[in-house]
Amino acid sequence: MACTQLTFPIFERFDRLIHAITTTRFDGDDPFNLADHVGPAADRAIERRRLLCRRLGLDFSKLTVAEQVHRGRVACVDAANVGRGAEGRSDTIAGCDGLVTAEVYTPLLTLSADCPLVLIYDPRRHAIANVHASWRALADRILTNAVGLMSERFGCQSADLVAAVGPSAGPCCYQVGDDLVQQLPDDLRPFASSEPRRFDLWNACRRQLTGAGLSDANIQTIDLCTICDDRFFSYRRQGSDTGRFALLAALGR
Repeated sequence: MACTQLTFPIFERFDRLIHAITTTRFDGDDPFNLADHVGPAADRAIERRRLLCRRLGLDFSKLTVAEQVHRGRVACVDAANVGRGAEGRSDTIAGCDGLVTAEVYTPLLTLSADCPLVLIYDPRRHAIANVHASWRALADRILTNAVGLMSERFGCQSADLVAAVGPSAGPCCYQVGDDLVQQLPDDLRPFASSEPRRFDLWNACRRQLTGAGLSDANIQTIDLCTICDDRFFSYRRQGSDTGRFALLAALGR
């Protein structure tokens, strides 16, 4: 099958932003698993990352990856840590689920198998955040933290930021128990209030972003459920040995 990768329509007007959401298929390579620690043909994940970078005109040696531990910490990528995690999980930037940078042609990679991957872009300051926004990370304020770090490090203003929430387990399918709901902060609990309880990750992300000062008009959710849509790896649908799709983002000049 031909190359299948998605982009966020909200970013189409920004020609200095490079990004792609991968699916399970890429130039006949199916399943296109980008995790080197789990999933089908994980031993080929680094080769696939190289291929993806080549396709987008990016330098694989600068590919930078977060460890992803389902927490709220976000790290800044600069000359001191660029390229961490490119060759595998053992060298990722430890203890964080989000990355921000203002370095050009420095691709940031996050992985998922049901969690939302969120891209935040400041066209004025030319800076990005790439965030793995699992429910635990959201409960730990990861999107708030990402916006705060962009402000602290690059002088970004929330009103300038544009954000998009990628494919994830959708409210149509993401059924959760009371134990999960009890771990959510009060402002996120309304997104898991119906019976049977189904958590709306997309609108939870939107709420956290608007709470951090973003305009609702500057936020897009792509509204593709990874449990429904077999173009994506899904922990809920396929089990713990499934692969991972990715959001890759970088700044051009």
